[in-house]
Amino acid sequence: MTDWYEFDCPACEAAFEVDAPARTELCAVGCPECGAAVTDGAFDALGDPPDLLV
Repeated sequence: MTDWYEFDCPACEAAFEVDAPARTELCAVGCPECGAAVTDGAFDALGDPPDLLV
C-alpha cells in the first residue's frame, strides 16, 4: 500500500489526490495544468487513502 497526498498547486487552482509515485513525478516535472515548479510544500499527507472507483 502506498501513501497518499493532497496536491495543491502553488501557482494555479489545481488540486487533487496523488499517490507517492505521482508525488515524486510532480516534484520532478511540475504542475500538469500550469507547469509551475512543485516542491514538497505543495502536498499534505492524507490520513486514509481516497475512495477509488473500481
